Amino acid sequence: MKRISYIIILCLIVTSCNTLPKKDKLYQSYTTLDLGVLGLNKKGIRKSQFQVIGVPEYSEKIKLSTTLKSFNTSNYKSYKEYIKNTSLQELIEYNDSLEYVPNYVQLEIQDKVAIVNTINANNENIRDYLLKNPELAIITTLKVVGRKQFFQSVKKANAFYLQTLNDKQQFLLMYDGDKLLAKVSIASLQTFEYELSSFCWNVSDRETMKVVGIVSEGEKCKNGLTRNPRKQIIKKLNEYKFY
Repeated sequence: MKRISYIIILCLIVTSCNTLPKKDKLYQSYTTLDLGVLGLNKKGIRKSQFQVIGVPEYSEKIKLSTTLKSFNTSNYKSYKEYIKNTSLQELIEYNDSLEYVPNYVQLEIQDKVAIVNTINANNENIRDYLLKNPELAIITTLKVVGRKQFFQSVKKANAFYLQTLNDKQQFLLMYDGDKLLAKVSIASLQTFEYELSSFCWNVSDRETMKVVGIVSEGEKCKNGLTRNPRKQIIKKLNEYKFY
């Protein structure tokens, strides 16, 4: 039975020969996005848009790196484009002559090992879908804008986490030491730019196919790991003479 299942998995895998994207590439967001979700960048005639395909459940808190940054002309243009496409209220205003330069917050998944462990242990359906569709990427960085109270909480907090709560919604938890200062739905923030990362796979035997790492979108997997487990699966099939 295991032999049959293994061959079925091989037949379902989708392969891709596309050139790797530029490393650490920032994408313009045209819709509100969540951190830690899986999907694909769909290329249109004029723009690319991220299509969410899977939403992992992060039952345990995932450590984030959170940075308060100043807007510049380039990313403010991205913010304006996001506002135009979502029809949301513009929360900040920027021009070169302003004495006060408005801020945005960059949220980045810091503990990628915890993401990998969660997908392998607690998100079997997501992992199996990733196996069949290895071209899927995960949003690991978001540039966001919120209301005044959001920025105040960011400035007071010294620890930040991602956690799935309330019907698979992704939340940003902000702590000062052990004290929870704020709990904010990431979907309530204005997410105007994002970065993607990809998964690295290892196949150690005919029953074990695991996600073992996450790399930047334009970075190759190392140490014998692969983004697409197909080659390793074929190798194992040959070793066990499944043909």
